[in-house]
Amino acid sequence: ARLEEAIYLSGGIHKGNLGQFRRVQWGRSSRTDKGVSSLSLIINLRMLCPPEAFDPVELAPGQERPKFRGGATSEDAGSLSPLLVAQINEHLPPEIR
Repeated sequence: ARLEEAIYLSGGIHKGNLGQFRRVQWGRSSRTDKGVSSLSLIINLRMLCPPEAFDPVELAPGQERPKFRGGATSEDAGSLSPLLVAQINEHLPPEIR
């Protein structure tokens, strides 16, 4: 709930999609051994982000851009910019960042 709220407060989730995990295709994953807690959690979701929220991907010679559902490619495919990550982290307590 805190991470979802932080992403919402940073503009990454539309108000109408808040709490609607299927609409944003929210997913999560972690790895742990039996009897121990996970150290980290990876999430994925569809966010509302302007193109400048992503750093451009540096492609190796001959490497193709990632293909998305339906075979589409994106010139803006990349990782979240440090600025967007900082905006989300502003709304999270230190133990979650």
